[in-house]
Amino acid sequence: MRNEEAVGTSSGHHLSPDAQGRVAIAFLLVPFASAAAGVTVFPLVAFGIGGRPADMLDGAVAFGLGMGLASIFVTGFGAFPLFVWLSKRGPVTLAHTLLAGAALGNLPGALIVIRLLSMGRDWDAVFLGGRDWALGALRAVMFGSTIGLVSAAVFWMVAGRTLRGEVASGS
Repeated sequence: MRNEEAVGTSSGHHLSPDAQGRVAIAFLLVPFASAAAGVTVFPLVAFGIGGRPADMLDGAVAFGLGMGLASIFVTGFGAFPLFVWLSKRGPVTLAHTLLAGAALGNLPGALIVIRLLSMGRDWDAVFLGGRDWALGALRAVMFGSTIGLVSAAVFWMVAGRTLRGEVASGS
C-alpha cells in the first residue's frame, strides 16, 4: 500500500508564491547584469587582445549588448533548468549559485571554441595570442567566469534572501 501523503509530492524544496516571484524577477535581471558587466570589463578585453576600438564607448556598449543577448539564452536554457533541477534536490545555496554562474558564464565561449575547432581551425588560431594560446584560453575563462559570477551575484542579491528564508522556515 502506498502512503497517501507521498502521492503527488516530491522530496524537493518547494517555493512559496512570494519566493517564486522574487526568483522570476532575479532571472529577469540577469541579462541586464551581464550587459553591465560586459560594458565594465570591455576595456580589459580590448587591451588584452592587443587592440583598441576607434570609439571605446561604442565598443563597450556593443560588447555589453552582446553579453546581455547571450545571457538571455544562457539564462533560459542553462540557469533556469539548473535552478529547477537543484531545487528538486533541496535548497539552492549561495555556493550553488556562484558555482553555476562561473560555469555558465563560460558556456558561450566554450560553444564558440567547439564550433571553431569543428571547422578545422588550429588551437593557436582559435585562441588569440598565436603560440600563447593557453594564455588566450585562460583569459577567456577568466572573462566568462567574471561575467557569470556578477550575474549570479545579482541573482542572489534579489532572490537569495528569499531562498534563505524558505530554508529557515522549512517551506
